[in-house]
Order: sequence, then structure tokens, then C-alpha cells
Amino acid sequence: MPHIYTANINNMRIEYMKNEATGATITGVRNAGGNLAVPEELDGLMVTVIGKKAFLGNALIRQVTIPSSVNEIQDYAFAQCTNLKTVFVLNNNVKLGNGVFTECNAVTDICIGYDKTDDLSALLATLIYRLKTEHILVDNIWGSDAWFHKWDMELTTFLRQPDEEGYTDLVLCGEEDIQFSLEEFICNKRKNKSALCLIRLMHNSRLSDETADVLKAYLLKHIKGCASDEAWQALLSEFSEDIAYFKLFAKLGGINADNLDAMLMDMGAVSSEAKVFLMNYKQEKFGNADVFDMFEL
Repeated sequence: MPHIYTANINNMRIEYMKNEATGATITGVRNAGGNLAVPEELDGLMVTVIGKKAFLGNALIRQVTIPSSVNEIQDYAFAQCTNLKTVFVLNNNVKLGNGVFTECNAVTDICIGYDKTDDLSALLATLIYRLKTEHILVDNIWGSDAWFHKWDMELTTFLRQPDEEGYTDLVLCGEEDIQFSLEEFICNKRKNKSALCLIRLMHNSRLSDETADVLKAYLLKHIKGCASDEAWQALLSEFSEDIAYFKLFAKLGGINADNLDAMLMDMGAVSSEAKVFLMNYKQEKFGNADVFDMFEL
């Protein structure tokens, strides 16, 4: 059995193994939370590996910075960190094991370096909690033309997948905690597909015109007023605080004279930037609108 050493840093207890040739491997951490910076050095050795399940199930971590010294993150290292939102990876050649961020459904950005504004960080995160193709992370070709192409192939394959696919498997596997019907399962799947289309069109680096047309076509089949309106539901429930997504939806043709009033009704009495945008959009595009009537919606 290898010897496990301990270190206390800012009330955080770190367990690690030493290897004079290759550096330190973090094997477990206690009392870690908030904005966590993984140490670059322990007892004079560079931290080169975050070990298997080292941070498993830590619900207190919201942001983690992984230093450039780390060249490997092993299986399930951050799995089930349910409140983890932002990950900064400072070594863009780091090797990832399997399921590193499994069930980290709050993650919105995996940033290579400190840049949270680029398309890559959003699309990396989306692999985990929406597209659920974390294996693309392991490929270690992040940000290349081939990587973006593979991301788009995964998305278009998912869009072609029958909406009911997967429900029977959940039932047959004895998932007793399933609390939704087939119809609800289908609705949730369409919302996820719609959200993915919106995210990719918003973060459109190296998005081909052909793929963009496929995503637009899917969204326009599910706008308010269609037989199923999950694109609108996704926009309202998941992007209501980001006006840029409403502007994108309007540009795509998702807002029209026939559905705009119903969309405003769905927003209820909540006063938000998005609702103001819809009101102004109605006035500018379609005119003859009574401003006081709109505020009553």
C-alpha cells in the first residue's frame, strides 16, 4: 500500500501520494468548498495528478481552478459535484479519465485558461450536462476544427434520435424513482434538443452553414403556436435571464405576429429584460400595439 500524506491548506485537508520522479497525486480532499484552487505544489513536489474520485460528491465546490502542473485528471475525480459551475483548466494538454465530471449538472463553463467568454468553454460544459457525450473531452483535441466537427456530429445525431428512445430502457432497468410519463419524457427531450440548438447557434465558432440550417429548422418546428412548442419552453425556462438568446430566437423567426401575445402571456407578471424586449419587438415589428395593453399581459 502506498503511503498517504496529508496537508492542510486554508482549512482544506488534502490527502496525496508522493513520487519523487513524477510528482504528487491528490487522492482525496476534505473541507473543500466555494472557489477552490488546487495547489500547484505539495511538500516540494509539483502536483501532477488529480486521482480517481478525489473530489467525488463534494456539493460545496462552485468553482475550481486546476493548475498548469496537473497533466492528468483520473476517473470520476469531480463526479457528482452537484454545485460545480465553472472549471478553469490551465494545462490545455491535460489528460482526462472517464467520467471526470459525471453528474455535474450545474457546470456552465469549462475554460481552457482563464477565458470564460469564448465559445469553447460553453460547448465543453454542454457536453456534460446536456449532450452527455463526455467521451469527447477525453479525445484531447479541444478547440480544433476536428473537435468542433465532432461536437456538431454528436448534436445532429442526437436530433435525429427518436424522442421516445431511452424511456423504455429506464423502465426496464427498474428505475423506481421515475416520476414522469412517456409524454413528459418526450417533452423534456425536445426541450434539451432545443436548448442545445440555441447554445450552438449562440456559440457558433466553426459552425457550418449546413449544420446551422439543421439546427434552425429543428427550432422552428417547436416554436410557440406549433403542435409542440419545446423550443419556446426551453428559451423561457433556461435562458430567460439572457436577452441575447431572445434576440437570437427572434432573428431565427421564432417570434412572429401570431405567437407573440401568447409568449407574453406565458411570461406572466414577471418584469424582466426579456419581457421588455418582447414588448418592444411587438411595437417595432408589428405596430398598432397599445403599450398599456401590453403591460397588462
